[in-house]
Amino acid sequence: CSGQVRLWVHEPAASGPKNPYKQVALASVELWGREDAVVASAGGAAAAARRSAGQPQALSLGGEFGDVAQVLIELGIPLDLVPTDEEELRFAQADAETRRLLAELQRRRPRLVEASRLGEAQELSEHMEQLCTLGAELHRLRLQRERLLGADRLEEAKQLSAPIEELEATRMSLAALCETDWWLEKMELPE
Repeated sequence: CSGQVRLWVHEPAASGPKNPYKQVALASVELWGREDAVVASAGGAAAAARRSAGQPQALSLGGEFGDVAQVLIELGIPLDLVPTDEEELRFAQADAETRRLLAELQRRRPRLVEASRLGEAQELSEHMEQLCTLGAELHRLRLQRERLLGADRLEEAKQLSAPIEELEATRMSLAALCETDWWLEKMELPE
């Protein structure tokens, strides 16, 4: 196989007091396809030995970053949590919406440097650092709230709403300050 397979399980078969963290398990997965000749020849004798022994192959991403991703994959970390490029690795702790915003800002930074607008590039970098920290905290609080809701601890979960809303408002302010497409998209009125 020359690609990755990502399995999405949207919700557990049963939730409630016996499954407060909404964990899921897979009984079996059957994949169909043909092995890519380029991938089959790559990896040398060790990879060939693992293939002939029927052992699973880890995704090879190369370099120091690839080594980290490969170890995570070999440990069984879900593919949606394993970053597939260095940008994604840097922003991995942030929530999904903040990562989208950070990716947009990341694409903008080289243009500022090329245009010798170094002050703006530095300011953008500072905003990105703030967003990384904010996104990680937002992600942590949302996970904590989800766990509390799963355990029927509604009052404690409700107390997390105010800090989450405050972080979302700060993110929106930073996005507006940078005049991002992400901000414009969020400001659009639904039809």
